[in-house]
Amino acid sequence: MGVCHAAGVLNLSGQGVVPGMLSGLVGLPLLAMVGVWCCPAAWVRRVAVGGGIATLLWTGLVLAQFDVHTAGWQMGEQVPWLGMLGLNYGLAVDGVSLPLLGLSSLVLLLVLASKLLPAKAGSFQ
Repeated sequence: MGVCHAAGVLNLSGQGVVPGMLSGLVGLPLLAMVGVWCCPAAWVRRVAVGGGIATLLWTGLVLAQFDVHTAGWQMGEQVPWLGMLGLNYGLAVDGVSLPLLGLSSLVLLLVLASKLLPAKAGSFQ
């Protein structure tokens, strides 16, 4: 069913994908968070929206690599985390979680971008 690579990436669909795509998608908002924390106050919103755009683009790459004709988990990653306790770090997407992944990235960007718009007096209070 899957092929275990020497790098520790488990490709459950058997197709060639870029290793670490899902881990990158998890790490990118965390990197943006550190950027927001470290930047001057005047740049906070711009850095946050930039992180949201980068996350949405990365999600698009994940969507492009997903094979809709293959059932089950795809783009799986599994790496030993705490070996002595038998714990592993693992990520994968399927046909149900993929649209939710795209939707959450889009909502993140829309919420962050809405903060850049000026507030209008008397609008939906």
